[in-house]
Amino acid sequence: RQWDANKAEIMFKKCIQWRRQNNLKEYQQPEILQKYFHNMCIGNDKEGCPIIYIPIGKVDANAPSLFSIPYRIVKNFLAPETQEKIEFFSTEGWQEKLLELIDTDVLPAFMGGTRTDPDGNPYCKTLVMQMGIIDGSYYLAQDGDNSLAHVPGVNTLLVPRSSTKRILLRAENVGCVIEWEFEVKAGDIGFGLFLEKTPDERTPVVVLDRVDAKDCVVTGVYNCEKRGNYYAEFDNLYSWIKSKKILYIFKIYSNESWKRN
Repeated sequence: RQWDANKAEIMFKKCIQWRRQNNLKEYQQPEILQKYFHNMCIGNDKEGCPIIYIPIGKVDANAPSLFSIPYRIVKNFLAPETQEKIEFFSTEGWQEKLLELIDTDVLPAFMGGTRTDPDGNPYCKTLVMQMGIIDGSYYLAQDGDNSLAHVPGVNTLLVPRSSTKRILLRAENVGCVIEWEFEVKAGDIGFGLFLEKTPDERTPVVVLDRVDAKDCVVTGVYNCEKRGNYYAEFDNLYSWIKSKKILYIFKIYSNESWKRN
């Protein structure tokens, strides 16, 4: 926020609101993330900031020389503070730069530091996960074993082009938990959750956002801070041509039954 205290306060409050809306206090990483993408923090740099290492395996991150042309255009729209955080390297010079920012005993040996595992492994596999081949049982495929099409009690909804559809969900008590799962048979869809204040007024509790749920099941929960009528909305207003077929399941739990589950 360019060291503007008022802007920083606004950003912080929005962040807290977003965390409440998405119930992050109760969030638990899916098994696949715990197994393959769990700990990416190496330690802290010389200024005390956390160091996050993300191994990308065999993903080709090489950028052609022409990349510098569009980047010169894009960076004109970036704040100077943001530009200072971005650096590009060839196959040389990056280790020296890391050592300017990170103590040698903190930086793993394969990055140019001196840190190793107790057995001398330079990749520090006891510190950070180095990814690997993901087991096929975690793969998501449309109408595969992970599709909602195979789940008993799943509902189907057709959202015509340039329109929206709403589903009424009644929370009888404060603290009820609304849980949802849905997937789109083709394309993406806007999704949000709204609390009805009056018949003509609804306030968003999960901000409407476009999600690509074509090849996966989107899941989420909301802890109701107020009792009343909630509406799950599927928004296809932006699509002038395609209707969207939605498979969905909504469940409402009391706070006690949610904790038991």
